[in-house]
Amino acid sequence: MKILGIIPARGGSKRVLGKNIRMLAGKPLIGWTIEAMQTSGCIDQIIVSTECPHITNVVESYGVEVLKRPPELAGDTIPLAAVVEHVLDEIGTDFNIIVNCCATVPLRTAKDIQAAFNVMHDKKAQAVVSVSPTTLQIQRMNTLPSDGWMGKFMHEEYRLKCSQELDTFYMSNGAVQLAHIPYFRKYGDWYGPNTFAYVMPETVDIDTEHDFGYAEYLMGKSQVETILDTIARAL
Repeated sequence: MKILGIIPARGGSKRVLGKNIRMLAGKPLIGWTIEAMQTSGCIDQIIVSTECPHITNVVESYGVEVLKRPPELAGDTIPLAAVVEHVLDEIGTDFNIIVNCCATVPLRTAKDIQAAFNVMHDKKAQAVVSVSPTTLQIQRMNTLPSDGWMGKFMHEEYRLKCSQELDTFYMSNGAVQLAHIPYFRKYGDWYGPNTFAYVMPETVDIDTEHDFGYAEYLMGKSQVETILDTIARAL
């Protein structure tokens, strides 16, 4: 089995300029994803898809190959699957499995990539998508009409329940997406009848200035917990 790692990283972020190469906890944002893929031991080749020369320079400093993305695939409304399809069309013929890791999810580690592969093996899955639980009580959410009327805002079943009684919802987090290439080609993305979830703890997909601060907080929290765990084991 030959495994291709893909990192989509366009240069046209509107909310945070230069987001993918902005420094986060001492390294460019995309560097966290590159290093996780490099140290996972699961991937034969890593390709970064970008149209941006500044991202290209940073990526090449990590010894990673860049595939130049055509302008028509660099807009902010282009589906991720279309970018992956372009990579496969250009260089994917010798590979069996793709691993897509979004550059905007820095808390994903090499262990997460390995764990997603374990799910693929254990479930005999054709695709695996990482998800995280959300603390949002989605059952109590709805759209509002222009006049703010809430007559049909919430179903009574959910309105009368305590938050602890509500089901946990999960959302795809962009950290790790695996697929056998023929399966991806057939369904046009990672979602089909033999797709399974890899459940991760809390993470962050960086899209705003606030997200950068929150990611640094979570990284610091993780480091403190690791130190405390090491001390506890030594006692």
